[in-house]
Formats: sequence, C-alpha cells, structure tokens
Amino acid sequence: MLPVLVGVLGLAGLLLAWSPGRPAPLSDDAGRPIDGSISARVFTKINGVRQGMIIQTSDISHPVLLFLHGGPGMPEFFLNTTHPSGLEKDFTVVWWEQRGAGLSYRTDTPGQSTSFDQLIGDTIAVTNYLRQRFGQDKIYLLGHSWGSFLGIQVVAAAPELFHAYIGMGQVSHQLRSEVTAHRYMTDQYRARGDRSMVRRLEAAPASMSGGHRQACRAVFRQAISACGTTRCIDLG
Repeated sequence: MLPVLVGVLGLAGLLLAWSPGRPAPLSDDAGRPIDGSISARVFTKINGVRQGMIIQTSDISHPVLLFLHGGPGMPEFFLNTTHPSGLEKDFTVVWWEQRGAGLSYRTDTPGQSTSFDQLIGDTIAVTNYLRQRFGQDKIYLLGHSWGSFLGIQVVAAAPELFHAYIGMGQVSHQLRSEVTAHRYMTDQYRARGDRSMVRRLEAAPASMSGGHRQACRAVFRQAISACGTTRCIDLG
C-alpha cells in the first residue's frame, strides 16, 4: 500500500511541476518579464456563479478584447500558447470560459441556468466587470464559432458597451448551413460513385422544414470522417 501511495504522490508532484495551473508570465524578446504586464487566472462572481478567465496583456492601458470561445470549451487559448497571435501586445486579452465550461465549470450549477438568454446576460456582466476593472468605457468583442453567434446577440442587446465586434468563423444561420453542407456532401459522394454513402445520406435528410435530426447528424459525421481519410471532397 505504501509504495502505491508514494507513487501517487510522486505523480501528483510531477503533474504540479508540469502544469502549475497558471499561465506563463509575458516576456520580451530577450526572455525577461515585461514590467506592468498581466498573465493571470482570475475568478469572479458573474450573475451568482463563480466564473474564471485568463487575462493577458503587456500593458494594462491597452484596449480590452473579450474573447468568446466556441463549444464546448476554449482550446483556442492553448493553441495561442503554441502559435502565438501576439494580441496581448496591443490588447488586454480576456480569455473567459463561459458558464459550465473549463474554469467556470461547477458541479452545483443548475443545468437549466445555462440558457441562451443567461449566456447573453453573463457576457454583458463580464463586459461590465472588465470596463470597471480597467477603467474603460467600451471594449472589443471577438467571437469564434458558437461564440460568434453569442457575440452578435450580445452586441445587439447592448451595443453601447463595445467599440466593435469581430466575428471569426461567424455563425449566421446554422440550420441553413447544415442543409447546404448535406446537399454538397451528397453531390460529392454521388460524383465519386459511392452509392452506399449516397443512399445513407438520402435516408437521413436535412431540410429547412424538418431540421437536422439525430440520425442525419450521425450519418453526416461518418461521411465527413470518411472524406477526411480518402480526400473525397473537392474544396476548390
């Protein structure tokens, strides 16, 4: 039993050393920490729920840029660590994890509280927190994928809080996008001569009136996966 305990404690120590749970400090080209910079995890109550974010900037006087991640979490922050965007050189970048995701996940958060209207309200509350914290009247809002759909609703609800909104992978009409993609995928498999996949796609249609049902989603994922391995889709 003792060797197992020692092994577990040793593993925990290694994990702590490898992943201390805090973002690395910002440094200049010579590797020296930048005076006055911020690179920190921050937690605050947002509409009654403790939520987390990572704030990074080389200068706190920079304009604030709030990033709205896609679903179901925020891999973009970790991609930024390996492929730096450099946004923190010009902005105070706030990587907020939305209610129920990552740093903002809580086992006692009621599922019914994670509604679309609630997330709009949370985004506005985070915006006001940042405006007060950094003493800025307006901030910038950047939405990616699901975050882009949330973002346009937020700026429609409270345009006076933002300098500008930036959409990345902008979602505008998800069902129409799915219907178009289904039609395109079916045409590609038909041109390829894959009758089996064409039959499966046609048996699970997507339409503006009928929606994109679970059976359709399952077949569609399989069709996309097959295309990824056989390069059957001509993207032009």
